[in-house]
Amino acid sequence: MVESWWWPFIVLAVASFSYGCQSADPVGKELGPVPRVDGGQALGYVAQILDCGPRYSGSAGAACARARVRTVLEASGWLVEEWAWTQETPRGAVEMVNLGARLPGIPQGRPKVLLCGHYDTKSLDEYPEFLSANDGGSSTGLLMELGSVLAQHGSDLGLDVRILFFDGEECVTEYGPRDGLFGSRRFAQAAETAAWREGVLVALVLDMVGDAHLTVTLPRDTAGWLAKKVFAAAERAGVREAFGYAAGSILDDHVPLIQAGIAAVDIIDFHYGSRPGANDYWHTDQDTLDKLSAESLAAVGNVVLEMLWVGEIGLRPPP
Repeated sequence: MVESWWWPFIVLAVASFSYGCQSADPVGKELGPVPRVDGGQALGYVAQILDCGPRYSGSAGAACARARVRTVLEASGWLVEEWAWTQETPRGAVEMVNLGARLPGIPQGRPKVLLCGHYDTKSLDEYPEFLSANDGGSSTGLLMELGSVLAQHGSDLGLDVRILFFDGEECVTEYGPRDGLFGSRRFAQAAETAAWREGVLVALVLDMVGDAHLTVTLPRDTAGWLAKKVFAAAERAGVREAFGYAAGSILDDHVPLIQAGIAAVDIIDFHYGSRPGANDYWHTDQDTLDKLSAESLAAVGNVVLEMLWVGEIGLRPPP
């Protein structure tokens, strides 16, 4: 992802008002208390992913990470699909693979919510063993833990919650129309994922969510109604002070989804560094597991669960 004031792709004018955020259960079951994420378990999953080594697209480390994601989710009862393709990049053709997970037995026609993140790392010549704990590792581990929670409670929501792990989010040379965001662009355009895009209420993209000094910076291109849903969920989860807006727009996997007509928000902490407001750990060998915390992972995961437990009506955009 990259922060920018000038990125030309995004033109999104959405009224910034909210409407009644009432609880609803289309399948008639009464929802129990909102479950909570085990931050320690999520951090453990991050460690498992980092044990695979560098995970740049097409690498053995990327294949290892996919296998570990699949093992954990399938053990919880998820059905995991892989979509592989050959991607042309500024440095030649690269084999890439997106993963999608869905719960069996969810009736067709339920509104979909997509939980998304990328599992790849940037390939950096100056840091050949770059593991990227926060940038890709944190969201992958948290999505694995959310999968465990939703496997126990997701069928009661009246929603069809699905989890997506994108490959190729990182650019090869420089972010642009033909470099970076390969996996989310592929998902947003490919015929093989068209059924996944139908009936989506909202996509929640997670990235860089493990920083021990959590400062979530929603991009400025976030629809006003959706940002309010995130902030309200953060208030209910008791972590509102850690959520705000970025100074400018942020180019990340939410952008191709928005361009495809999906309401999407990027829940990202783009202040990841040695001092408040800095981002000097990003894409350096300082992006290591010791910079992350179970508390931050739990905070973001619990905000996601608060949004899901609002129900279908609460996640719909205003008329």
